[in-house]
Order: sequence, then C-alpha cells, then structure tokens
Amino acid sequence: MSTRTRTVPITVTVNGEVRQAEVEPRLLLVHFIRETLGLTGTQLQRKMFDYEARDRGLENITTAADIARLLRLIATRQILTPEACDLAIDIMARQQVRDRLPLYLPDDMHVAHKTGELPGVRHDSGVIFFDSGPVIVVALTQGFPDPLSQSVFGGDASALIAQIPRVLLKHQRQ
Repeated sequence: MSTRTRTVPITVTVNGEVRQAEVEPRLLLVHFIRETLGLTGTQLQRKMFDYEARDRGLENITTAADIARLLRLIATRQILTPEACDLAIDIMARQQVRDRLPLYLPDDMHVAHKTGELPGVRHDSGVIFFDSGPVIVVALTQGFPDPLSQSVFGGDASALIAQIPRVLLKHQRQ
C-alpha cells in the first residue's frame, strides 16, 4: 500500500506569470492562491457566519499589507484577467456603505472599496482614483469604545477612516 498522497495539477496566472503546481485535493484553492500571491498574513480558518467554529476559537484574519497587495494586483490588472479585474473594481465602486473612505471626497471621484463591520470593528479598503493615479488605502480598526462603533455603522472609527482620503485629496491638490 502506497503512502504517497494523491495530488492534482492546477494552473494559476499571477502577474502574467503562469504557475503550475501539484496540490493535494484537500488543500483549498483559496489557500493555494493565498500562498501563490504571498498573502502570508491571511488565515482563513472558518466559513463566514460559522459561529460554532468561532466559539471554538477559529477566526479569519488578514493584514493591511495583504489587502493592499491584493488591491494593487487588481487595480493594475495583474491578477486573473484584465476583464476580471475591471469587474472587481466595478463591483467595489458600487459599495453602498459610504461613511468611510468616500465620505469627504467629491461625488465624481472614482472610489472602489469594500467595507467591513462588526460590533467594535470598522474596516474599509479600496482604490481611490486620483488624477495622478490610483492610491490604495487600507484601514483596519478595532476596540473603539464609543456606542456607535459598537453598533454596525458609524462611530469614531468610521470618522477616523474618513479622514484618510480627505488628507490625501488635500495633498493631491497642492
């Protein structure tokens, strides 16, 4: 009886470079992509809304650096296909929660972003398309004690995140 683990061939294109690998079927594609893209601070340990897994201490975590890297690859059309990157930007540009990155920006400024919120946690990350070129912004917060930050929307954390693009816009116009 062989002790060799069965593998399957996969092909992934990153930055225009085709990468082929033999992976174990139990290795989830998301983990292979994470490793291939160098997203070393990201750990996916449970499905969204799997509260039983959360109660066992399993969490999904990431870093600002990993999110920025992924957004840069999308904004510069270096991952998947150019059309897929354009679609991702288009979807993020339709974000309905606008109390963070786009709050103080002109209405006609193109902002593609993804928010995240849980009680006490506020995130927003995206691409702001200034005349001088795209700028990646990632803001991850937690632990703000004010009542609104403990709810689902608003609060001091959202207000803080909204200041980042405001300062960037000021410097872009100088």
